Amino acid sequence: MGTTSTTVRTAVPPGTTVSTRNRVGIVLATLLGLGDIGGLALVGRTLPQGEQGAPDVVLVIGAVLGMVTVVAAVLAWVKRSRGGLRVAAASRLLSVVLGIPAFLVDGVPDAVVALTAVSLVVTLVTVALLVSRR
Repeated sequence: MGTTSTTVRTAVPPGTTVSTRNRVGIVLATLLGLGDIGGLALVGRTLPQGEQGAPDVVLVIGAVLGMVTVVAAVLAWVKRSRGGLRVAAASRLLSVVLGIPAFLVDGVPDAVVALTAVSLVVTLVTVALLVSRR
């Protein structure tokens, strides 16, 4: 009895590459997405008198965008999918839009404004890395 060997090949279109820059972007996007998912822990909390925070609906939408980011990032990494990179980038940009009111609403704690600013900058760098062709 002879044995046969089968090779499993992934369906990656020829010429599709994910660069080192893209991979760094994928890692950053995944971390940002997981942070958004972690925002679900803040749903239903009560804030001290006079402080403003993100409404629960914004936290839930952010978590959904975080899940989209993580799934797209995993697909981009595993399948070397440029489409996955684009979806991850788009979901990160939408997520950043959710944070803009932190700069405009009175009563948002300074620490939250600073964290939002850092997140915005990291997100823009992440998107640039995700869509980079080199």
